Amino acid sequence: EILISTYICHPSLANDNLSGAVMTAFLARELLKQPKSRYSYRIIWVPETIGSIAYCALNEQVMKKISTGLVVTTVGGPGQFGYKQSYNKDHPINAAVEEVFREEGLSYITYPFDIHGSDERQYSSQGFRINAVSITKDKYYEYPYYHTSLDNLNYVEGISIEKSLKLHVKVLKNINNTQILAVPSTPSSISDDPLIYINRYPNCEVMLSKYDLYPKKGGEQLPQIGEYDKLDLILWLLFWCDGEHSLKQLAKKLGVQIESFENIVSCLVEKGLLQQIGR
Repeated sequence: EILISTYICHPSLANDNLSGAVMTAFLARELLKQPKSRYSYRIIWVPETIGSIAYCALNEQVMKKISTGLVVTTVGGPGQFGYKQSYNKDHPINAAVEEVFREEGLSYITYPFDIHGSDERQYSSQGFRINAVSITKDKYYEYPYYHTSLDNLNYVEGISIEKSLKLHVKVLKNINNTQILAVPSTPSSISDDPLIYINRYPNCEVMLSKYDLYPKKGGEQLPQIGEYDKLDLILWLLFWCDGEHSLKQLAKKLGVQIESFENIVSCLVEKGLLQQIGR
């Protein structure tokens, strides 16, 4: 199966919600017209975060068999196309998206995977590890009307949604024409490293507010790629502490000093979120 997911929880926001819900409906209709494909499609409309977490909980075994998918969001703005890579940037789904952009002669922005964003955070969590990408037109966080009342029907354009629809259809067609989904993972060699931890709750995000680890004010964060505060490091640790990556490897991956992790790891162990498994 290929997962296609969009969210239905942002009231009165046209690009950051309605455009994705509408385009996904048209995408489902287009897929029904297609000849029999190699893969089937699981198309879901859920409230962002809590909805995708609940869906994964209710369909755990099925979701754990899915390799890749699309999270549809912000596809109706007047700005530039872009796409957010899946958590494994070497997964062929990323190459498939870039190939479509090149074939269409479109310039585009490449956004590396980040632990902030939409429901790819849940689908690519340790328990599921679905490589999900998002093709966007005026990506969330990036445009000035994001999460304001000016993200309205005067901002989105039907032609933008139509163009986004065609790109999604073409990406799915390319996937069906090439058997790209089975990509074996290569475990890291960490047997001699004592600083190895596992997330004790690997299925989707932990509700950090229960552990007094999340900002008290809604909308307090506007993530900056490449800059990490305490919450960023908590989220990255919970995402990558899977028993196959040591703290030394994670520090190198994120480009930070391992000392940045020490107090945070101790806190997460104390709260029962991480468990050390290294010797």
